[in-house]
Amino acid sequence: PRAGAVNVAANDFLNVRDEPSGKSPVVRVLHRGDRVSVVGQVKNGETVWYELEGGDFVAARYVTLT
Repeated sequence: PRAGAVNVAANDFLNVRDEPSGKSPVVRVLHRGDRVSVVGQVKNGETVWYELEGGDFVAARYVTLT
């Protein structure tokens, strides 16, 4: 796994989804600076998604790998 940090505006949040799709149900939210463990990467259309430990997905553009 690779470590990453959520990189959204201070007053914003990042949806964690069940599948790598913006239409997939939101299972939880993360906030700026939250740490994540990235175990995979998937491309769906033009969007790159990171798979997190536990099998959930986030849009890769909002996570900075560390």
